[in-house]
Amino acid sequence: MNTRLSRLALAFTALLAAESHAQEWPSRPVRVIVPALPSSGPDLTARVLAEYIGKGPGSPLVIVNKAGGLGIPALIELNRATPDGNSLLIGNINTNGLAPALHTKKYGFDVKSGIQPVTLLSDGPSALIASRAVPTTFRESLDLWKVNPGKYAYFGAGIGAFGHVWFLKLLQQRGLNMLYVPVRGATEGLQLLYDGSAHYAYVPASALISQMREGRVRTIFVTGASRLPEFPDVPTHREVGLTDDYEINAWVGLFVPPNLRADVLKTVHATFTTAVSSAAIGERYRKLSMVQKVSASPGEFKRFVDSRIDDYRQVAEQAKLKIEE
Repeated sequence: MNTRLSRLALAFTALLAAESHAQEWPSRPVRVIVPALPSSGPDLTARVLAEYIGKGPGSPLVIVNKAGGLGIPALIELNRATPDGNSLLIGNINTNGLAPALHTKKYGFDVKSGIQPVTLLSDGPSALIASRAVPTTFRESLDLWKVNPGKYAYFGAGIGAFGHVWFLKLLQQRGLNMLYVPVRGATEGLQLLYDGSAHYAYVPASALISQMREGRVRTIFVTGASRLPEFPDVPTHREVGLTDDYEINAWVGLFVPPNLRADVLKTVHATFTTAVSSAAIGERYRKLSMVQKVSASPGEFKRFVDSRIDDYRQVAEQAKLKIEE
């Protein structure tokens, strides 16, 4: 009898400890890896949420930018991190969707099982942008590319980034030829537009929203079912004659190391989804042309990410993108 009571007491104590651990998260500063440059979509999302969550009880979230390598070094670091809730990663379509779809041999592990998705954090329209020196409409740009093969260039965040894949699909289907300039992020590519080294890019609208507002870049079109209220004169992809399979939006999501304890995972999920769903974050997102999106559970987000990896691999194959591992 005493043995049974002792076992029950131990089990109850362990349960209380687990609940206490989950409730106390974060108990020390949390390292949030962002595999992108400052002012990129993932970085903006991370900083907005870190500021909001940091106002509550617990320890702060410390943003660490680890750009480059298509996000592969950042994902490897997360995979190897201690699964205690103190290492998070805020990734996006490029780092957690396209790169795993195209560069499977570079990780040393299966990304689908070696990285734990937690929740969507934001979504938003993409835009075809250009330097001020090129024509104003999509049709005029197509004509320009046709009569000047290989003269005009577009940039993207690395080989196989979504802006790269988008252009490859378009150029392959239209029989066009352009140069591709890989960069570490939209802010770096922006300088190429200014100095004339590149002329176009397909990017998340949030990444260059201030430049779009100020007219420092030309916005050819945006994705979505309707025009953005902030840019009433800019047509949608449908209005310029593109079908919805050309609509690749820039989702951003939260990821943790594999094997994170279920109670901590639940607390991390609840903390971030509550923050994203708040009115304060909604207002900040709107100013950045970002959309509030969360996942009902880590399982739901994992199904989303896994399906996107499969979809992006198919799109890349259709675009005849050749990847050298």
